[in-house]
Order: sequence, then C-alpha cells, then structure tokens
Amino acid sequence: MSGWLADGCCALQWGTFLFFACCVIVETILVALLFVEPKAVPIEDCPFLFKKHWFWKRCFTHTHLLCPTHMLIHSLTQSSAH
Repeated sequence: MSGWLADGCCALQWGTFLFFACCVIVETILVALLFVEPKAVPIEDCPFLFKKHWFWKRCFTHTHLLCPTHMLIHSLTQSSAH
C-alpha cells in the first residue's frame, strides 16, 4: 500500500527537496511574524503580550487575557465598588 507513496516521492526526485525546503521557509517566516517574545516578562504577565502584538490583539478580547488570579481580583474589585 505504501509503495505508491514511495514511488511518487522518488519520481519527483529533487522536487521533493524543493517542496520541503519551501515548507521550512514558510514556517520560519510565520514563526518570525507570529511568535510573541516573552523575554524578561513574568509568567503572569505573558497573556498581556498578546494584547500588544500586531496580529494576536485582534484575536483576543480583554476577558481572554485575564488569568484566574486576575479574574478573581477583578470580580472582587467590581463587587466592592457596588
């Protein structure tokens, strides 16, 4: 059953290499554009890096960025304000 796959890859010869080389180039560009660098940022503040990123800020609302600790503090401050 897997013979046709191996035969197909061998028939491409250098085309197989070009296919995977293009995949690596595209993946490298995507990582460079979409990766959020958390250097010197505490783990609790990492979700807020997404709020500042040019792409990810459109995907997450403020409520998605609140960790459980921040949500608890937010709910306590809201209940005490009323």
